[in-house]
Amino acid sequence: MTILTVNKSNKTICDLLMSTIATILLLAVFFFTSSGCINLKNIILSGTQSEEAIPINHFSEQVGNTWNVYAYPKYYKNEQGEYDLVDVSIRSSDKPGYTWEVTSGVYRLWIKENGTFTFEHWGDERSFEIDGIVVRNNVTGWEELIFEFDFSGLTPTVNGDTVSWTDSDGISYSVKYINDQLVDRVYIPKTLKDTIFSNLPSDQIEDLAVGIRYSYSVEASNAILDTSWGNIVFYSPDTGRPIHWITPAPLRFGSPESDDNGLSTILKTDSAYLDSATNGMALCSFGTERMTQSKPYYNTVSSTKRYPIGNTIQPSTGFYGSKIDLFSGTSSSDATVIRDKELTETKFYDMVPATAFNLGNSGLLFNDTVTFGNRGGENYSGVQDTSLLSLVFENYNFGTDDTLRCGSFIWSSWQYHNRLLFQFDLAAFDQAHPDATITGASLNLYVVSGGGGVSHTMSIYPVLDDWGTASGDWDVNEGTRAHYQAFSGEVCWNYERYNTSAWTTAGAGKSTSGVDGDASSDYDGTNDRGNTALASVTSIPVVGGNHTWTFGDQLARDVLQYQNDNAGHRYGFIMITDQEGIGYTAINFGSTENGYTYRRPQFSITFETIPERIDTSTISFTPANEAPTVDAPLIWTTTGTIASTNSMIPQVQYNAKVPVTDNNSLDDLSDVELTLFYDSDGSYAAEDVPGSGNTQTAAILTWTNGGSPTWSIDPSSSTTWSVVSGSCSAPSLTGTTGNFEFHFKPGKVATENAGSAKWHAFAEADDGITTASNYSANRDMNWYGETASITDTSFGTVSLGTSGSPSTAFSVTYISNGAYVEQVKSDANWVGQTSSGTISLYASGTNPGNAQFALQADDDDTLADAVQVLSASYTTIDDTGTQTTESGDAQANNNLWLWLGSADIPDEEYQGSVYLKIADGS
Repeated sequence: MTILTVNKSNKTICDLLMSTIATILLLAVFFFTSSGCINLKNIILSGTQSEEAIPINHFSEQVGNTWNVYAYPKYYKNEQGEYDLVDVSIRSSDKPGYTWEVTSGVYRLWIKENGTFTFEHWGDERSFEIDGIVVRNNVTGWEELIFEFDFSGLTPTVNGDTVSWTDSDGISYSVKYINDQLVDRVYIPKTLKDTIFSNLPSDQIEDLAVGIRYSYSVEASNAILDTSWGNIVFYSPDTGRPIHWITPAPLRFGSPESDDNGLSTILKTDSAYLDSATNGMALCSFGTERMTQSKPYYNTVSSTKRYPIGNTIQPSTGFYGSKIDLFSGTSSSDATVIRDKELTETKFYDMVPATAFNLGNSGLLFNDTVTFGNRGGENYSGVQDTSLLSLVFENYNFGTDDTLRCGSFIWSSWQYHNRLLFQFDLAAFDQAHPDATITGASLNLYVVSGGGGVSHTMSIYPVLDDWGTASGDWDVNEGTRAHYQAFSGEVCWNYERYNTSAWTTAGAGKSTSGVDGDASSDYDGTNDRGNTALASVTSIPVVGGNHTWTFGDQLARDVLQYQNDNAGHRYGFIMITDQEGIGYTAINFGSTENGYTYRRPQFSITFETIPERIDTSTISFTPANEAPTVDAPLIWTTTGTIASTNSMIPQVQYNAKVPVTDNNSLDDLSDVELTLFYDSDGSYAAEDVPGSGNTQTAAILTWTNGGSPTWSIDPSSSTTWSVVSGSCSAPSLTGTTGNFEFHFKPGKVATENAGSAKWHAFAEADDGITTASNYSANRDMNWYGETASITDTSFGTVSLGTSGSPSTAFSVTYISNGAYVEQVKSDANWVGQTSSGTISLYASGTNPGNAQFALQADDDDTLADAVQVLSASYTTIDDTGTQTTESGDAQANNNLWLWLGSADIPDEEYQGSVYLKIADGS
């Protein structure tokens, strides 16, 4: 750990302290304090793999040997192009005219004292200022702002990711930053709602709409504005793909504190019909929303029904609109009441029929959501999910629903079945670890509601056929619909891809015994899903809790490995419950569109980076009188998936199995030896077998019958070669045949083979009279490296504006079994420990600006040879390292040089990290 202290005038020298621990990485943490000096302290070395989360892209990370995939952008790219953790906390803003902001995310949000908010995403910047409640006659076009909102004199509440206002009339308004969504909510209390309705002209009620109006402006944009079923969409002109869209969050009765997911607050009553006797709606259901493309004008065709004119958008009118059906009539022709979401050149409207203001016994909640994504570049969601629903809804798509349903429910005396589909983006994992062996996986889903209070066994099966890529879709496979007729190519109960490719059995139901998704022949289109469950959970679902499915058995691992290794067959999984035949038991899980990121699915993969090896050796022997015989020795891994291997890694435990036969019984043997040795020409010959051990080129492991010790190794245990005697085993000596198993760890400098060079294994059994031997050739020893023996060093004190203040030389010992390189990098920002302010690493030379610093490093004391220290990647200091002895090569003249900006670095402690790394140089 390195301490740096800045004072603008003090130029004294401060000592530093350095701690030494063996490692592969050299970590230097920097602090700035007001005590007046610059120090380098406690360079920390760690011999184990870091368990910190390493971001891979927006939605996935690696923690040790676990790969996590999230259904939201957990990370964003900062100005340096690096992935940082999304921080949704509302902070004070530096943007002129704005009070708060969130800029550490995939989109930027600025908020003013009066509730005006501006978002910026992919160069598209738009502002919304809430005007108030507006009433409009949909026939004549007359419009009036009947209740103006003015929050400028109020003291808003800032709580984490939300800013909210409440005025004296009980109206509340909030703006919330979610990782990939912006949600603003308006609550109109019941008293005001009733007052508004009572003052509307009763003879025009049928033609009136009431809602929320915003003044709207485009600050900067080249986005293409259009509408799609269910959304007002902003497209990238470069890629033609959506970059963000306004979605239809449900309108609800409730209170300002009502759950955003509306567990019990969606506008809903006992029945759904239109009542001509009351000249309007009576007891109409708000349970389903549908957005449709249509013009904002209507023909009055009767005293009780209104229909939108046409079904196309006319850009020449300057209007872009989306309509939401709030009411479902007794038949499809009766669904005449439309909720309007309209975006004109200067206004945005969220309108509902005036009759809605006369329903319900509580206030009315308007929710508007902007969802941010990018199908033209990096996808902000690593998870795709949707539901399948039978009977009347068998051709419906549910891709944009905020919940996933699994199970059964009853409506109109019909029993409906739900199954859910999901898949995870494995491309980034496969790219990072193409030779990885998957050792397991887990899926976490959050229960939003349902379950019927009965125990479910919810099982997951692999999907064996492609369930569609919808054109013009921001969700590649799941579809664009929210409980409505599927578009062409979208998945539904009947179709993998609507109207072009049907499931073999509806509901992805076709499976055949023995077809489980772990072989290419399983994906020939005959079956919809695998026959054997890969993971199951049996429980009574707990609303508000998580369930975890563990992919732990060998079949599950094989299917995951197959899908990972075969990009063309990554069709994901389907979940089916054993309670599918029992009504009112459907379970609702949070989906990728859920307004709470913690309710969205998460998928984790555990893996090994050592490739699985397939043993094709045949073990055989032929007794020859009383002399022993030895079969070819085999080397096996000892962790993860146990298998024979042709490669080794220093300091990793292996099991060398030596098959021996002696017809006089194995107790007749005096000893069994296994010699592992390096051969520079790679061609095995008996004369190449060494007679003694060497830390770089040979090790002899010995079992001695009745000896003390029974198991030994040359070179001895004083080196880093070792025999793990507690794991070694000999067969029963009363028998005539068996395996002698030598557990050992190769030494740190066991030579990395390159070119034609190889390692061989030679085994010999001795019965005191005769000997027998055998061998297996052509094995690899992989690269190994570490650092050790770091000596103390220090920076002299420097002032702001100083150029190239060097440390004194400090020694680092490198240990490696082959060619190696020395590398360095730094944190992009060092953080002030008092103010939390930061200074940033300047990565383009030695002229840092204000609030910046620059570093250069080298393995000698010549500044002219130094390299620039970066944050986005490691920079090579030296690439000439060669194989060392076990004591290593000491590089005694490592140096760091520091440049500081001349201003905007307050006197306080700053903390950051610098890393030295040893890497494979072959």
